[in-house]
Amino acid sequence: MNRDFRVCLVGNMNNNNYILAKMLREMGIEADLVLLGNEYKYFLPEFYNEELKNGYPDWIRKVRWGSGISFFFTSKNEILKDLKGYDLYIACNTFSPAFLYKAGLIERTIIRPHGCDIYMIPFWRKLLKNCKFYAKVAFPLIYRISQIQRVAIKKCLAICCLPIGPLYESLQKLNVLDKVVKFGVLIDTSFFNSYKIKEITTLHQHQDDVELIIFSPTRHVWYKNSIKKCPEADKGNNILIEGFASFLKNEKVSALLILVRKGPDVIFSQKLIHKLNLSQNVKWLPEISLNEMVHFYHISDIVADQFKYGFYGSIGVEAMAVGKPLLTYINKEHIRKLKLPEPPCISAKRGEEVSFALEDYYENKNKYRFLSENAKKWVEKYHGRHLLKEFVRLFNYLLEGKPAKEFSPSLY
Repeated sequence: MNRDFRVCLVGNMNNNNYILAKMLREMGIEADLVLLGNEYKYFLPEFYNEELKNGYPDWIRKVRWGSGISFFFTSKNEILKDLKGYDLYIACNTFSPAFLYKAGLIERTIIRPHGCDIYMIPFWRKLLKNCKFYAKVAFPLIYRISQIQRVAIKKCLAICCLPIGPLYESLQKLNVLDKVVKFGVLIDTSFFNSYKIKEITTLHQHQDDVELIIFSPTRHVWYKNSIKKCPEADKGNNILIEGFASFLKNEKVSALLILVRKGPDVIFSQKLIHKLNLSQNVKWLPEISLNEMVHFYHISDIVADQFKYGFYGSIGVEAMAVGKPLLTYINKEHIRKLKLPEPPCISAKRGEEVSFALEDYYENKNKYRFLSENAKKWVEKYHGRHLLKEFVRLFNYLLEGKPAKEFSPSLY
């Protein structure tokens, strides 16, 4: 397997590219990470690896551009200066594809989509066509970058993702399903296996008084105003909250739901919790780093993710990596159509299904041990170093000039 090539990873959504770059370098492949000017603070490498708070190694560097607005004030030459000298580029940030297109590098680019870069931004231009004021006066720049992002996605080398739900529909609308390579989220399983629980909050001190802990660090995006702007971003947090309330009515149990104060609809989740008289059974955390999240994965009985998308995301992978039952919505019909294996999760789509799942877990905890064991094996197989080897095989394949549609992942 040829490893004599250079890879530039552009953008770091969910620290996906940091993990990939780090693991590639451990294999002896020259991989550099470029952090864009608009990286969300919890997607910076130091929030994955605390040792980086004192400074980055020379293979990680920052650039000033990256936001939608900066796209129009950044020259092609500046982007090229920051990114020159690589054989392949891997885009993982909202506007990374557009910047790589502007620099003339998109035809050497693999896109690792995370959501809005595929199912929202390329379709802004259509949404704005119906509003003369926004299209012609307020947001002509947004309209333009939407067009550029759309072209960039069409011209890229490959798109590495599991095309489930709204992501599949958007890729189909863009007519780029032939560029999709079925790869999930890559994680370093050793990070989760070697993690040692430490006391980071007073909550841990009261853990023994609670019979059941559910942890959901998912962003709160579910209220009508948010999902009107982007229905595909709906996390269904209200489904979890309503299901938890129903569970407490049916079971006289000391249970705790731990949520993270993150996302545009936190206030609406808080109002719903108050309305359902759940305040005594819900604890809110501030936004926390991955190291802190892993702590709460470990002390929880169940980890809950999203209930609309139809598959699990990074949170689900991390939860399964530590051997915790994952409660989320799995669109089983869709994954069968795509010939994907069914993940070892507890699937729920409505509040009553969430309630039933929690009741069943509480009353039959022993039967979920097997699910937890399978979850760890699942992550090791589909999201660990086996997947890393598939990335390298894909890189070699594409560098030989072969099309993504003819690449056959050995994982599925």
